[in-house]
Amino acid sequence: MKLCLIETHWGKRADKPKDEQYSGIGYYRIIKPAEYLAEAGHDVDWWAKDFSDAITKTDEVLQNTVDFFTGYDAVIMKPTDNFNAAKAIVAALDYLKIPLITDYDDNYLEIAESNPAIEGGYRKGDKERMVFLTLMSFADAIFCSTKPLADYYTEVQKKMGFEKDIFVLPNCNVIEEWEYRNTEPTDRIVIGWHGSISHNDDLAMVFPAILDVMKKNDNVYLLLVGGATIETLEPIAMWPDRILDRVAAIKGTPCWKGFPEYLMDQPFNIGLAPLVDDVFNKGKSHIKWMELAMKKIPCIASDVYPYREPVDGTPAIEHGETGYLVKTKKEWVETLQKLIDDKDLRKKIGDNAYNAVKKDWQYKDHIKKWDNAIQKVVEGAR
Repeated sequence: MKLCLIETHWGKRADKPKDEQYSGIGYYRIIKPAEYLAEAGHDVDWWAKDFSDAITKTDEVLQNTVDFFTGYDAVIMKPTDNFNAAKAIVAALDYLKIPLITDYDDNYLEIAESNPAIEGGYRKGDKERMVFLTLMSFADAIFCSTKPLADYYTEVQKKMGFEKDIFVLPNCNVIEEWEYRNTEPTDRIVIGWHGSISHNDDLAMVFPAILDVMKKNDNVYLLLVGGATIETLEPIAMWPDRILDRVAAIKGTPCWKGFPEYLMDQPFNIGLAPLVDDVFNKGKSHIKWMELAMKKIPCIASDVYPYREPVDGTPAIEHGETGYLVKTKKEWVETLQKLIDDKDLRKKIGDNAYNAVKKDWQYKDHIKKWDNAIQKVVEGAR
């Protein structure tokens, strides 16, 4: 089959080449599946495009979009919230009789008011939210990265009066793209976190435990990589100077390109993956644990889905073996202290996590699920 996979999130960066326009979502949900679907024998193109840059006259845009999609057997795309783009895509694919599959890696309908991502237009009544839901109704099928996300969107469909096939296709890893090198400091212990501004509340949740540990251990440092802002850091602004001197926040990469190398360079001894237990986070996957595992360091994660429960029949974190699952501040403090005190334990858990991801979470071993799902959608459309 000839397949088209589209990352819509970075398409507005028209001044950048295609391979610098994709986000982490595009990497995990578009680019890597495209690569391995091609290895499975399909003719595959992937694009970083939002289809809104040429919006002038509807007829002109429709013809351009028809020309773009002509020849494909199926289109898989991240959902767009641009009305004109959605209209052109749906009309063109309907005209060409090409099935549309929309792919979801987040719960866009349950974003908390405290989450900066809500400003993207996902409050109830926002036009972007309505476009998002309408596009879902026009899709021939839906792909999701987790079962809770699939269950949630199933209920949304029922309330809206339609029903589409939903397939759970988990996020995986390509271990060859994470060149391991030991960057762990030997003269200090660095607690590391990486993420976007959408995780402000998650990060703030663990600050009290980190403060307690840093008060007790003068050799412990905190390094935040990525989306930490002044607002994120406000809860720690009143920490004692002797502790603030051991805290640093640095930017991440502007897009996914170069991120694996950048993360591998960070001097973490222990990684954190805190998640507030809410509906939005139940749509999250185990990506952060997989990425920290590539550094062969132990990850301490919140004892919530997606870290606690099996993913696609395989456990994510096995507590005490491939990482740690914690609930309370007391558990965060105790687990941090245990890993601070025991270098051999840090190495054991880190190595176990690396080997677990290598064994259970490689795209090459999961791409058949994508292949089967696409085949089913295309056959159904025919």
